[in-house]
Amino acid sequence: MKNWKLSALLNTPAIVYVSDWWDRIGLQLRLRILVQGFLIVVLVAAQQWISIQIEHRVLNTVEERGKTVADGVINGLNTLMFAKLGKDDVISDRKVCALFIQKMGESEHIKELRVIRGKGVDDEYDGGLPQEKPVDDMDRRVLVSGKTESQLIRSNDGDASLRTVVPFIAKKNFRTTNCLKCHKVEEGSVLGAASVVIDIKDDLASIKKGNTWLWIGQGALQIILFFLIGWAVRRNKQAELELRIAATAFEAQEGIFVTDAN
Repeated sequence: MKNWKLSALLNTPAIVYVSDWWDRIGLQLRLRILVQGFLIVVLVAAQQWISIQIEHRVLNTVEERGKTVADGVINGLNTLMFAKLGKDDVISDRKVCALFIQKMGESEHIKELRVIRGKGVDDEYDGGLPQEKPVDDMDRRVLVSGKTESQLIRSNDGDASLRTVVPFIAKKNFRTTNCLKCHKVEEGSVLGAASVVIDIKDDLASIKKGNTWLWIGQGALQIILFFLIGWAVRRNKQAELELRIAATAFEAQEGIFVTDAN
C-alpha cells in the first residue's frame, strides 16, 4: 500500500515535469543549482541568526540602561530619606519627590519614569503621590514577585520602546543602609519598583538599515558565487576533457606500436 502511494506521488505531473527538466539540463547547471542552492540556505540562515543576535544584544543593552536608571532613582530616594529639611526628612516633601522623579525622567531617550509604592510602604506611610500607584498587571506582578520584567512595545506608526520594571527590595545592608530601620517589613520584602520606558526607535532603525545592507551584500555575494561556481565547473570539465583526449591518444599510440610489432 505504501509503495503504491509512493509510486503515485512520483508519477504526478509536477514531479514528472521536474524530473524531465532535470534530465534535460546540463551537468554545469546542475552543479550550480546544487552548490549555490546549498550556499544560499546556509548563508541566509547565518544572516538571520546574526540579525537576531544583534537585536537581542541591543535590547539587552537598553534593558541594562533601564536598570541603571532605576538604580539611580533608588539611590536618590535613599539619599532623600537621610537629608533633612528643617526637622523633617526631605523625602516627606511631596513636591521635592515629584520634582526629583521628573528630573530623573528627563534623561535622553527616556519616555517615562514612574516610582511605584509597594503595599508595605503604603500601609506604613500615608499620602503617597497619585502616580506612585501601580497602573497595570506588569507593575503588580513585579511588586508581588520581586523580579525584574521587561516588555518590548511597538506601535503601528513605527514607534518602539522597551519598558523595564525593577523592584526595590528591603535589605539589612543596602549599600551600607539598613532598610529595616525605616521600614517595618521583613528582609526581602518588595518596598516598591521603578518603571522605566526607553525609546528604541533609532536603535531598531539602525538594525533595519544594517539588515538591508546585509541583504545587498548577500545578493552581491550570490552573483559572484554564481560566476565562480560556473568557472570552477567549466575548468573541471576542461581538465576532464583534456585527460580523456590524452588517454585516447595514448591508447591510439599503443595500438600503432603493437601493429608495427606484428
